[in-house]
Order: sequence, then structure tokens, then C-alpha cells
Amino acid sequence: MILLAGCDHNYTALSGTIQPPDVPSWYSGGIACTYVITAPKGYRITLNVTFMSSYSSYACLEVRDGGDESAPMFNTFCTYYGLPYEQRSFGNKLWVRYTKRFSWDPWYYSANTRTSNGSIATYTSEKTDDYFLLVAASPRSYYSSSSSSSSHAIYRVDPDTAAYYRIPMNRTLYNPMAIDYDPVEEKIYWTEKGTIVNRIRSSSLNGRNIATILSANTVNAEAVLDGIAVDPLSRLMFYTDAGNKEIVMLTMSSPRKRKIVASSGVDKPRAVVLDPTNGVVYWTDWGTPAKIERANYDGSERTTVINSNLNYTNGLAIDVPHNKLYWVDAGTDLVESSNLDGNGRTVLYEGLSYRNFFGLALFQNSLYITDQGYRRYDSYSYYSRMNYLLELPLGRNDLNVSQILSMSQTLNDIHAYHEKTLASGNQESWNIRQQCTTHLVVL
Repeated sequence: MILLAGCDHNYTALSGTIQPPDVPSWYSGGIACTYVITAPKGYRITLNVTFMSSYSSYACLEVRDGGDESAPMFNTFCTYYGLPYEQRSFGNKLWVRYTKRFSWDPWYYSANTRTSNGSIATYTSEKTDDYFLLVAASPRSYYSSSSSSSSHAIYRVDPDTAAYYRIPMNRTLYNPMAIDYDPVEEKIYWTEKGTIVNRIRSSSLNGRNIATILSANTVNAEAVLDGIAVDPLSRLMFYTDAGNKEIVMLTMSSPRKRKIVASSGVDKPRAVVLDPTNGVVYWTDWGTPAKIERANYDGSERTTVINSNLNYTNGLAIDVPHNKLYWVDAGTDLVESSNLDGNGRTVLYEGLSYRNFFGLALFQNSLYITDQGYRRYDSYSYYSRMNYLLELPLGRNDLNVSQILSMSQTLNDIHAYHEKTLASGNQESWNIRQQCTTHLVVL
């Protein structure tokens, strides 16, 4: 197929219009035009597609979050249905490719004799903060297979528009479970938990530079690495080990240097979150009784926060400035909160019996929850499990969840990042953290 050449273009203005070139009606070759939109650093770009060819097999538009063809892909669509289509970048670049297999379009030529492409898009750029959600996903249990690598994924989600894409990781993921983010080095950290592998891994935000931080088999035969939390200030990482029944701290620069924060009385630890400002770690425990506990980074001043009416407390989120702790429980089907000391316990939302709340993240004034338990009755007369990303706005009298995303994959943990939420820490907490790092040993 002969391709029309010379139609690529780079856009650097804060706003503009994208339109493929006109071609005469006798031209029968294909068209492939690449457009790169670059805004100043700290800006995000919003692309609005207002028209596409009526014949889906003729014209297609591919949109990627970055400046080249290797950037993560938002979408590829080949139809005018669903327009106008709006897409906002996470960074300051968007890569757009318009392709058309044939220039002749019978529907379009009925009214136009010259311009056959008919794809018109506008874009605007706006200075904004950097923020996003990260969601870990794995295959549904009754479809799970190590060969189904495309079902193991980490998604980057825009909480404002619900736009998302799979972070490309070259088919190396296996059942990502817990997830966190280090804004200092712009790295994702996650645990992989399954019958084949159990490890802590990291990658760049674009999915490159994947590395294994710690494998369960390097700890001991009983290790089951599950929850994970990162302190970007002190460069420390915490994880729950359900096999050895421990809460463990390690340095991000030297993962072999570890310290057991808590082990006595720990039974089935699950989720873990941090208060970097004060150097305090919180974790959930599915044991008997199920509970939420906390301790200083060095293990001192360990305290039980909640120890009643809990079952399978999967997700924790913390709001230090407002003295709040949030959690979701798959056994009680509740979303609850309390003060950081456990007082002021409040039920925020009571889910239905078929809910299975798992991950939890606090972003601005909303809780974001992954729900693994929702079932729908489909046309084949059986219940099939659907997973949802839910939003629960706070500070309203009519607290109720709204659906952000739905997927057939199992949605596991979720993490929220906003550039303005990086804590600073007081002198006492810095002293505790310094003592932690000096007493770490190779385990």
C-alpha cells in the first residue's frame, strides 16, 4: 500500500487543531500521519476528537501517553460512534497517529468531493498538579493461568476522567497484589503473590527497568510476602509476611538489610500503610481476633487500634492531617473510619452481601475502593464475577459509592498519588527513622 508522506507534525502551542491533509478523489493509497503534542513541563494536554470517518475499517486514531510510539497506549478507535472523544494526558506529551487504509469513503464523498479524511481534533493544555491512581490486576480465579500474561496488569488511572491504560511491562507480571509508589525515583513497587512466584518488584512509571527487590525464597521457605508500603522520605519499605507472621522493614537501597518490626502476637498480617510524618506503621491482621495495630518504625510503642467487629480487613488508608484511619473489610462488607488512636469509629458505607472490598486509597476528598465480589446475571443464565473500581465521596450526608471502572479481571490493591501529599516529618520521627536504619541487619 502506498502511504501519503509528509503529513507528520509536531505541535508546541498550548492549543491547536489537528486535521489530516486533503487528498484528491482519485488518490487510492493509504494515509499514516503522526502528530506529537508537547506542552511545557507541569502541563497536561486534553485531546478532543470531534469527527471520524463513518467506515470503521477505513480510518483509525491511536492515542498514546507520551512523545513516541513506545509510550503507553490510551486507546485505538476506528469509528465515529461515541464521539466526541476526549482524552487527557498524564504528562506534558501526547502521541497521536491517524491511519486510513483507503482514501475513498463513499459516505463522506456523498457530500464532499475533495477532503476524504474527515478526522478533526482539537487540543488544549493546562497547568495542573501531578496525580493518578495505580491499580493492580490479575486474572479471575476460574480463568487464572500463568500463560494468560495479558490478564496480569498494573493500570494507571485518571481519577477525574476515569481514563486509564495498562502500563507496558513486557509480559513479566504475575498476579500483582499490593502496590505503592515512590515519587522520589518515580518507581512503582508491588508484590507478586501466587503458587508460582512470591516476590517484591519495582519498575519505572513507564513500565521499564523492572527489578526484583526481594523473593520469598531468599527469606525462607515459609515466607508469604503480601502487603507493601514505601516511605519515600527515609527510603524505607515495609511489608507483611503472612507465612512467618511478621511485619518487616527494609532499606530501599539495600533490600537485604531488614528489621522485624513486629512478630509476637502477629497471626495473619495483610495490609500495611505508613505515617511518614511521625514514623508510624499501621497494619491489619486477619487472625483471631482480627485487628488493626500500629507501632513506631523501630517497633516501639506498639498499640492495638481496633480489635472488634473485624474479619477480613483488606485495605487501609491514612489521613494524617485530619487524624483519620480508613479501612475496608470483605467479611463485614463495611467501609469504616476512626481516629488514628481508634476512637471515633464510624461506619461510612455498608456494602451488599455480594461485595468483596479489597483495595483502598484516599485521594483528595474521596475513597477509592476495588470490589472483587460484584456478580451480574448475564445472558448465559449464570452469575459471572465483575470487578469494579468504586468512589466513595467523603464529607456528604448521602454517602454512597459510584462506579468508576468495571473489568473482568480481579482488581487487587490500589494506590493514590498526588504531588502535594509528600509528607515532611518532624525531628522526633527523623530520630526514630535514623535509629531504624542504623539497627538494620542482613536477615
